[in-house]
Amino acid sequence: MCLQTGVLLLSQLLNEGPVLKLKCRTYDIPRHAGIAEQHEEVSILYPSALVTIDGFSLYQSLRACRNQVAKATAVGTEAIQPPPLAYKKWGLQDMESIVDHISVGIITPCSFDQMKVASVLGGYNATIKSSSPAMAQYVAVGTGPFTSFFYALEWSSQPLLSHVALAVASKLTSAFLTAASGWLGWKGRQDTDPQQKQKPKMEPATALPVRFGLPDSRRCGESITLSPCNTLAAITDEFGRVTILDLQRGLAVRMWKGYRDAEVGWIQVTEESGDPDRHGSLQMSESRHFRVAQFLVIYAPRRGILEVWSTQQGPRVAAFNVGKNCRLLYAGYRILGLNNITCQGWLPRTYQCCLVEPSSCKMRTINVPFHLALSDKKSEQTKDLHLLKRLRSLLKVEDFSLEANGKELQQLLLDIKHPLFKKQGVENVLNSNHLPVHLLLAILNVLLDNLHASDPPCIDENLLQYCQSQKVLLNLYTTLTQLGTTSKQQQMELATLLGLEEDALNATLSVLETYHQILINTDSTTEPLQVTANPPPVSLLLWCLEYDQNGMRVRKVDELQALKLGHFLFWRGLCGDVSVPETCSALETSKCDPQQLVVGCSQLSEYLYSLSQLNRLVG
Repeated sequence: MCLQTGVLLLSQLLNEGPVLKLKCRTYDIPRHAGIAEQHEEVSILYPSALVTIDGFSLYQSLRACRNQVAKATAVGTEAIQPPPLAYKKWGLQDMESIVDHISVGIITPCSFDQMKVASVLGGYNATIKSSSPAMAQYVAVGTGPFTSFFYALEWSSQPLLSHVALAVASKLTSAFLTAASGWLGWKGRQDTDPQQKQKPKMEPATALPVRFGLPDSRRCGESITLSPCNTLAAITDEFGRVTILDLQRGLAVRMWKGYRDAEVGWIQVTEESGDPDRHGSLQMSESRHFRVAQFLVIYAPRRGILEVWSTQQGPRVAAFNVGKNCRLLYAGYRILGLNNITCQGWLPRTYQCCLVEPSSCKMRTINVPFHLALSDKKSEQTKDLHLLKRLRSLLKVEDFSLEANGKELQQLLLDIKHPLFKKQGVENVLNSNHLPVHLLLAILNVLLDNLHASDPPCIDENLLQYCQSQKVLLNLYTTLTQLGTTSKQQQMELATLLGLEEDALNATLSVLETYHQILINTDSTTEPLQVTANPPPVSLLLWCLEYDQNGMRVRKVDELQALKLGHFLFWRGLCGDVSVPETCSALETSKCDPQQLVVGCSQLSEYLYSLSQLNRLVG
């Protein structure tokens, strides 16, 4: 093991022969209380042995070696003394050839499984211990049998450190002989001959027999990939099959055909939270409170296709046409050196699965939404409920992006199939206060186009009428907010309309403003109205007004909301801020009945009555 600069940190001979596979398993917080805590481990597969190195011990040894290298560089020396490395060496027996392996981790069988194994191995009169033993599970693929399961008790083999003791004894013996030669006046052969490096002693492997396997004399396994939850594994063989293996039961639960030279990977997706602070990524300590779905990614290079399947019985959720010379990369691990304390709040910065295209020099990441795990034909309602929940959580995001989040909102509404849930989603979007009107109009236009493009028997008339009515209200709001400030001529037209001179009009408006403030301050049951130059949110207009084929009318709302609506519709016209004819024209275009507005806005009725009284007094 070396640094980025090529400086050797640690070198150790574990076994003779080529290294077939090198895999790593990092720490992960268990999602349930019954799952054993999995520690870090590095496993190295040789043709005749399997060596496992404790990940935490390896990490500490590398840190110590790096500190020694830094100190040696500062002093000017090159010699470092690496600390001993703890490892275990297993001899996997009863298997003809081993091509690949996985280290599942520590498992604790239940009492029934313990009695079953004891009765198979020891017979009818076999006894078991009161507590279930903790065992390390290893699965190997190859030939004779096709898949083999190995179990090693945690206390069955101690870390192998005898070669470290041998090296220390050799150094002590050499130092003693050198000192003795100086005392007696003779030189040993080691002083005259060049120092010969002794071959390190090889530790024998602890025999580990096969407990059971999947026999198939003609099939040869090529690779095995462990799932992130450590309960499933994907196996590829030379017959072009991809097999899903249940590691707890030791059964093949699913098989795909026609994937020769396939490369597989896993994607684990956590259900999105409704908390906007955790949008897009979840804390690892909090992710276990939500559902988790797993997807299998299969890349078939001979067909140039990348597929995403829902395990174990789900359908294919996605398929992409890619090149035939790509490479699917799946790590299956994160950073080394974490534990249950340092893992809190840490988020991985790497993608779970990605596809590399050498021809275009691009790397494509694979992101699968959680709701695709609910895409079964019998769970469309469950999928719509999840999409509706995702839409509501997206609306609560503080840093809302109009480009990215707006398109996602639009796509979520299009993906919802049930008309009732789609209408609830539209209502949630329209009631949001931080979305601009042009975005709401764009979403409604897309929905209306989608509804009109559907088959006539599939169109929901209630949803169609609702979207059309909300579009009319949004257009009215846009027209009223875009009305310009009245000019001097328009103010004179207002005075002529009311039968007042200019001075009398200004006095009337001043008295009316005073009456407006007195009316608000004397009503203790109502919240004071905040009179600002900015228009109210569009949700106020959508909440207070309703539109149907008979026209527009005011809902039964409280006095404060009616006061705000009347202020938005008529107050600026009465004060001369906007043109009264343009306001009336906008209301008439929307098929709005003025009498309905006056009756609906009780506070506005009092304004108009006071205005008529002031007009009579001044005139």
